[in-house]
Amino acid sequence: MKKLLLVCLLAAWGGTAFAQSNVRLYAFVGPSSPLAPNVFSDFWNVGYTVGAAAGVRLIGAFEVVGGVSYHLFPIEQDEFLGDAGVLGIDLALDGGAISVLSGTMRLRANLEASKRFAPYAFIGAGVHHRKLDDFTISVRGGDSATFEGDAETTIGFEAGLGVGLILTPRVQVYAEPSVTVLATELSKRDFELNLNLAKSDNTRFLPVRFGVRVDL
Repeated sequence: MKKLLLVCLLAAWGGTAFAQSNVRLYAFVGPSSPLAPNVFSDFWNVGYTVGAAAGVRLIGAFEVVGGVSYHLFPIEQDEFLGDAGVLGIDLALDGGAISVLSGTMRLRANLEASKRFAPYAFIGAGVHHRKLDDFTISVRGGDSATFEGDAETTIGFEAGLGVGLILTPRVQVYAEPSVTVLATELSKRDFELNLNLAKSDNTRFLPVRFGVRVDL
């Protein structure tokens, strides 16, 4: 009976260790750059991305990774005021940032690794909440006008490549550029059309993540 109990305990411990070895945690931060459409890349600056994820290894070299991330793109004040034809006037612009809160699932393929480097590729899809903040244009010490932003929740897709630097058997640091495409319209006030909204489809941006991976 004692031997049977010992065998069961060892089997349970081994199963737990195996399950734990299949789980990976990720945390990352890095720059995020507007790509398209032109209204996005012209009038908003490079911002940042931050997030975390958890992965479960499947058969072979494949892994499923689920995570959340936040992207922020500040408005390009000079370009925006220049488009309004008021650049050089003593004006201030506040607000107007674009943010994207994302929840994604990825299928990751871990490519053949060396003793030091672990390359990989991935594709993914998710749900993204894109928000344009309200913004205010004001004459310094005088009048101001506030324009309402907007928000939308939509689906999106991403693909990218990365490489991990192996520090220990369970810890890696990595760099990971990717392209994210949102099925959503991006709105900008068009000053030549009496502040009506000008819209373009398929918002795209390029986050470059620098992070750490820990195998449990």
